[in-house]
Amino acid sequence: LDLQGGLHLVYEVNIDKAVSGKVDRLSNDIEDALKKKAPDVTVAREGRDDIVVSFKNPAGLSSVDAELLKPYRQDLDEISRDATAGTLRLRYDPDRVAEVEDLALRQAIETIRGRVDKFGVAEPTIIKKGTDIVVELPGLKQSDFERSKGIIGRTAPLEFKIVDDGS
Repeated sequence: LDLQGGLHLVYEVNIDKAVSGKVDRLSNDIEDALKKKAPDVTVAREGRDDIVVSFKNPAGLSSVDAELLKPYRQDLDEISRDATAGTLRLRYDPDRVAEVEDLALRQAIETIRGRVDKFGVAEPTIIKKGTDIVVELPGLKQSDFERSKGIIGRTAPLEFKIVDDGS
């Protein structure tokens, strides 16, 4: 960059949002499973990693047995169970948190790499530095800064389409 000029960009990946999204999905799955057995259940998120299951009738907590939680044992740890209050606290496993964080960073790097390749830059540098991604684009001028920043940083479109109208 020093000899030929270029752009040096640093992007921050929102790791907490990725982890929070995963915990949200687990929370929704648990709520769906429990609603079949106990309609008076409330499943709420607390903090980034915790899920709190509460029953209006504390006796409903007995419906949350090992068999019901079996599909989630790999992802969630049971932190506390209060039979008198009818609450159960689950926490997303720290090892899983690290996996989700790493996956979010790798996906962001691959997305940025795909977008940078469209520029035709000779030797772009895209590296991970903590939770940031450093992008160096040699040979680009300062006038290309806004266009480059816009292309690399744009949000990807997401479309839902009906595949089968008959169902």
